Amino acid sequence: MPEWKPEILRRLAPLKLPATREAEIVDEIAQHLEDRYQELLASGQNEDAAYHTSLDELEDEDFFARNLRRVETEFHCEPIAPGKASKKFFEGTLQDVRYAVRMLRKSPGFTAVAVLTLALGIGANTALFSVINAVLFRPLPVAAPHELIDVYNSSPDEMLSHLPLAYPDYADFRDNSKTLSGLLGFAPNALALDPNGESEMVTAEGVTSNYFDVLGVQPVLGRSFEARQDVVSGTYPVVVLSYNSWRRKFNADPAIIGSTIRLNGNILTVIGVAPPNFSGLIRGLDPEMWIPLSMESILHLGDPLADRGSQWLFVTGRLRPGVSASQAQAELESIADGLALQYPKSNKDRTVVILPASQVKIIPEVDGAMYATSFVLLGFVGLILLIACANLAGMLLARASARRREIAVRLAMGASRTRLIRQLLTESLLLSLLGGSLGLMLTIAFDRLVSQALQGLRLVIPVQVGLGLTLDYRVFVFTLIAVSGATLLFGLVPAFKASGLTLSSTLKEEAASAGGSRSKHGTLKVLVVGQVAVSLLLLICAGLSIRSMRNAFRVDPGFNPNDVATASFYPSYIGMNAAQSVAFYKSLSDRAQVLPGVRSVALAERLPLTFVIQVTSCAPQGKDADEAKSWQDVDRSNVGPEYSQTMQIPVLRGREFDERDTASSTAVVIVNEALASLFWPGQDPIGRRIRFRQDKDYSEVVGVVRNGKYRTLGEQPRPFVYRAAVQHGSPDLTMLIRFTGDSRPVFSAVREDARQLDSRIPVMQLQSLEDKISVSLLLPQIGATFFGLLGMLGLVLASVGLYGVIAYTASQRTHEIGIRMALGAKPLEILRLVLRQGLVLALVGVAVGLATALAVTRVLSTMLYGISATDAVTFVGISLFLLFVTMMASYIPARRAMRVDPMVALRYE
Repeated sequence: MPEWKPEILRRLAPLKLPATREAEIVDEIAQHLEDRYQELLASGQNEDAAYHTSLDELEDEDFFARNLRRVETEFHCEPIAPGKASKKFFEGTLQDVRYAVRMLRKSPGFTAVAVLTLALGIGANTALFSVINAVLFRPLPVAAPHELIDVYNSSPDEMLSHLPLAYPDYADFRDNSKTLSGLLGFAPNALALDPNGESEMVTAEGVTSNYFDVLGVQPVLGRSFEARQDVVSGTYPVVVLSYNSWRRKFNADPAIIGSTIRLNGNILTVIGVAPPNFSGLIRGLDPEMWIPLSMESILHLGDPLADRGSQWLFVTGRLRPGVSASQAQAELESIADGLALQYPKSNKDRTVVILPASQVKIIPEVDGAMYATSFVLLGFVGLILLIACANLAGMLLARASARRREIAVRLAMGASRTRLIRQLLTESLLLSLLGGSLGLMLTIAFDRLVSQALQGLRLVIPVQVGLGLTLDYRVFVFTLIAVSGATLLFGLVPAFKASGLTLSSTLKEEAASAGGSRSKHGTLKVLVVGQVAVSLLLLICAGLSIRSMRNAFRVDPGFNPNDVATASFYPSYIGMNAAQSVAFYKSLSDRAQVLPGVRSVALAERLPLTFVIQVTSCAPQGKDADEAKSWQDVDRSNVGPEYSQTMQIPVLRGREFDERDTASSTAVVIVNEALASLFWPGQDPIGRRIRFRQDKDYSEVVGVVRNGKYRTLGEQPRPFVYRAAVQHGSPDLTMLIRFTGDSRPVFSAVREDARQLDSRIPVMQLQSLEDKISVSLLLPQIGATFFGLLGMLGLVLASVGLYGVIAYTASQRTHEIGIRMALGAKPLEILRLVLRQGLVLALVGVAVGLATALAVTRVLSTMLYGISATDAVTFVGISLFLLFVTMMASYIPARRAMRVDPMVALRYE
C-alpha cells in the first residue's frame, strides 16, 4: 500500500495549520488518494501506473484549492487561510439560514414529518393557551383597565367572602366617594325577546346608567345611556345591543338605532350597539344587551332598588388619578361603618372588600381553582410537545449520524465547534418556526370550532357563553416561547453530540461498523423510553376518563329520563301573578293530557341534574325552636301533581301531590328516604310535620320517595324535599310530558297550545329530559374527549418515534445481519432479534410510565365516576395495548431486516 502522508504534509506546510487540524486533514486527503488508487486498480491499471496517476493529482498546484473550496461550499466551513481569526458568533447568520434551507430542501420527507410533528405539539399547546388567555390573562376591553377595582361585601356568617352589594349601599358609595371617579353596577339576567311574534330567551345585564361612561366604552352605532336618567323607576325604556346580538339577531342592520324591540312584553327603544370586542365584565359571559336598572319591571327584580337586605348588584369602580386601591379601601370602609350605624338591621357586620379588577376573572372564590386547573391542563398538553421534541431529537440524532463524515470534515477544514452548533441549531430553529406557524393555523381552526360550539351550547340556565377567542400578542409570545423551548429540547443534544466528532474518530467508527461491531445508540433509546412512558400516562388518563364517562351513563339517577319531553315557561316575564300563572298551567296541562301518545303530565320548578340548585332550611316539629343544629339545609323543588308518576320515581310510602292540595289547603310536602331517615330514623314519617325557616306554619309529610341524584351523578344520597307548587306561588315552571312514540308532534302541539293561550309568554328549552340532564355528563365527556385526544396523539407520535429508532438502528446493523445470515441465521431469528430491541425499549417505557401514572392519576380522582384513579384493569389493559402498538411499530423495520440479501449486507459500507 503506497504511503501518501509525507507528500500531503509537504503540500500542507505553507498553510501553517494547527497540528491537530493538519493531522485530520492529512487523514482525509490520504483516504481520498487511496480511494482513487483503488479505483484505478479496479479499472485495470497496474499498481505502478495507478500510484503515479494518483500522485500526479497530488502534485497539481490547484489540488488543495479545488478541494478546500469544494469542502467550504458543500459543508459550509469557515475558509482555511493562514493567520485568519475566527469570526464572531453572530456573523454569517444569513449564510446559516440559507444553508439550513438548502439542507431541509434536500430532505423533503424528513422536513415534512418534522414540521408536522412540531405543529401538532406546538399547536395543541397554543390552542389550549388561547382559551386560557381569553379567560385568565387578557385584560378587559375597556379604557385604562388597570384603574378599575371591584367592590364586594363580606360578612362573617356568609359562606362566600366576596358578595355583591345591595343597590342602596352602592348608591351611598357612589355619591359619597372622593377617591373614585365613577362607580357602576350591573346584574346578569335572562329576558324574553319577542322579535317575530315568538319569544326566545336572551342573556342581558341590568346596569346603572353610568356603566359605559365609567368603563370608557363607546358604541359603534348610536349612543350609550345618559347619566342619571335611570333614577325614576320605569322612565328610561332603552336598550344597548351587543355587537354579536346585533349581527346574529338583527342582521347587522344600521337602521336598528331608533327602532323598538319587545322584552318581557315591554317595548324598548334601541339606542346603541356596543363595540365588537366588548362583552361585559364577567369573562365567559356574552350578554346580548344592556338595560337600565330602573326598568325593574322588565328585569323582574321586584323592588330591590330600595332593599338593603338584598345583595345582588356587582359593583366596579374607577380610581381617580394618583389614588391607590388601599386609599379607596379605607374610604369605602369608613362609609360602610357609617351605614352599619345608620342601618344596623341590614348592615351590621357588613364590611367592604376591594380587589383590582384585573385580578378577578369570574368570582374570587373560583378563580384560584381556575388557575390551578388551567396549569394542570397545560402540563398534560405539554407532554405532547415533549413527545414531539423527543421524536425530533431522535430523528436529528439519526440524521447527524448519517452526516457524521460531513460534520467531521467541516470541523477538520476549519469550522469551529461553536459555529457548527450554531448552524445545527439554526436548522432546528427553522423547523420549529415552520412547525409553530402551522401550529398557529391549527389554533385558528380550533378557536373557530370552539366559538361555534359555544354559540350552539344551550345550558339549562339561559345564558350565552362566549370567550372571544383571538390570537393576540400573548398567544404569539407563548408560541414563540414554545418554539424556542422546543428548539432547545430537540436540537441542543443532537447539535452537541454531532459537533463532538473528529475526522479520525469518524473514519475509525466507519471501519469498525464495516467490521461488524454493534453501534450503541443510548441517547436514542432513552428518548424512546421517555416517549413510551409519557404516552402510557396520557393513555391511562384517557382510559380512566372514558370508563368514567361510560359509568356516568350507567348511573341510576333515581328517575327515568327516557320518553319525557320538557318545555319551560316564564309567565312572570310578562307580569303574570301567581293566580294567573296557575290558571295558565292548568289550561296548558289539560290540553297536553289529551295529546296522542301522552301518558302523564307534570310541572316542576327545578329538575334534577341540571345544575339548578335550590336550598332551603327546615326542621322537624319539636326541634324547630332555637336550636341551630336542628335546622337542616336541604335541596328542594316545587312540583305539581303526577310528578313522581311522570318521572317514574318510586313512592315508597304515602302518596304524591294531587287535586286535594290547593293554595288554601294544608301545606304538604314529600320527602326522600335520606331526609326521612335524618329527621325520623326508624319511624314512619307520614303525617309528621316540618317547618321551613322562612315559614310560620308547618307542612305535613304526605309521601316518601326513593333517593335520587339531584346535583351530580357522583353524589352521595342527600336530603331532598318536594313542595306543592300551587301552594308556594311558583310562576315559572317546566312542563314534563311522558309520551310514547315520536316526540316532534308533542313539542309542536305544546308550543301551539301555549301560543294560543298567551302568545306573549316565552316558551323555552323544548327538549327531551335526556338532553336536558346531559349537562350533568359535561365534565366526564370533556375529560374523556380531552385525554382521549391527547392519548391518541401521544400514541401516534411515540409509535412513529419507536419505528424511526428501530428502523435506523436496524439499518446500522445491516453488516452484522449479513454476517449472521451468512453464518446460517434464519430470517425468523433476525426478525426476533430486531423485535426484541423494540420490546425491551417498550417494556422499560411502560414500567416508567406505570410508576408515573400511579402518582399523577390521583389528580383525576374528583372527576371519575365509579372507578378508582388506580384502576388495575385500566392500567394493565392500556399497558398491553401500548405494548402491542409499539411491537407493530417495530415489526415493519424488523421484517425489512429479515429480508436483507446477505451478499448486499456484507458489502454494506
